[in-house]
Order: sequence, then structure tokens, then C-alpha cells
Amino acid sequence: MLLEILRGAFISASLIIAIGAQNLFVLKQELLKNHIFYVSAICFVCDFALMSIVIFGVGTFIRSNSLITNILAISGAIFLVWYGFCAFKNAIKGTSSMQIESNLLNNNNLLKVVLATLAVTLLNPHVYLDTVVIVGGIAGTLTNEQKFAFFDWCS
Repeated sequence: MLLEILRGAFISASLIIAIGAQNLFVLKQELLKNHIFYVSAICFVCDFALMSIVIFGVGTFIRSNSLITNILAISGAIFLVWYGFCAFKNAIKGTSSMQIESNLLNNNNLLKVVLATLAVTLLNPHVYLDTVVIVGGIAGTLTNEQKFAFFDWCS
């Protein structure tokens, strides 16, 4: 049981430490002081729901179907190579930075921020790569009892 708790904690840490689109969006909204409570709450609820679905259902299905596992793994690898290439190209050019404009402070209405948060959270292919391929692949190998310990730390 301790092994699953540690595995969940380390995987969770590795997924949150990397600054992806969602994390960058949340940081930017905080700096702009744009409805950060709602942004954080939406991100938490969506991530919690995705992790729950993957760990307790989809992960087992994906793990049992080798064709889907291979398609997701290859798609994820292609996405990561392309994403890494673009990030590397931007880093060399010096065009990669987070811009905060002072005239945008508290300028977004709540509906716009909520819709943008949902888009960044649910339309981001990286979230599905993380949850479905990585977390789902691991969860598919666990018993139901182990899944609860793993889930406690992943969510």
C-alpha cells in the first residue's frame, strides 16, 4: 500500500512541477488578479474529475486494449516531440515569455475567464496525455484497493 501512495505522490509531483499551458494560464490570471478563485476551483474540479475517471475506469480499459495503448503512446510521443521542438525553437529565438500588460488588470469579466479556463483545461492535449496515457497506464495495473491509495495522492 505504501508503494502505491509513494507512486501516486511522485507521479503527481512530476505532473504539477512541469509548467504546462494550464499552470501558465493560472499564474497569469493570478498576476492579472482575474477571478483567481474561480480559475483555481475550475482547474481543481476538472483535474479531479479527469483523474477519477481515468484511475477508476478508463485506465483499465486502455490497459486491456493494446491497439488503443499503442495509438495513444505514439500520438503522445509525436505531440511531445512537436511541442518540445516548438519550445526549443522559441527558446533559441528568445520569443518565449509570459507577457503581463498592466491595462489588463481586472479587465476580464467572469464568464470570459471561466470559458478560457475551461478551454485551457479541457482542450489541452497535454492533459489527456498526462491523465490517460501516464496515469491511466499505471492505474490499469493496480487492484481496486491499490487504486484508492494511488488516487489519494494523484488527485
